[in-house]
Amino acid sequence: MKKASSNHRFSKLHYSFFESKNAICQHQNFQNIDTGEQIKESLIAKIRKSNDLNFLQALQSIMDSSEQDLFELSEEQAAAIEIGRSQIKTGQTFTHSRIISEMKEWLSKR
Repeated sequence: MKKASSNHRFSKLHYSFFESKNAICQHQNFQNIDTGEQIKESLIAKIRKSNDLNFLQALQSIMDSSEQDLFELSEEQAAAIEIGRSQIKTGQTFTHSRIISEMKEWLSKR
């Protein structure tokens, strides 16, 4: 495999992840990105207007517990990350443009 010429590199593990039918978002999910941003903006506006301390503390608690979960990796996830790092060090990568091109091609066939 040739070493990628772009600054954005993906290991074989990452490539396999994106190549997998279960790992690639369905085309409809790409169309819902604005909805997520709209929800965030709506929540931010409601939080700014709120003077209910109990409500704000409950939100803070939810956010704190959610953020903790983001940083805890399973042994399997940590091992997969290490495999990907090793592949990057040995030049087993694909360019960002290649991954995007292949994702678009795969999505067009669905």
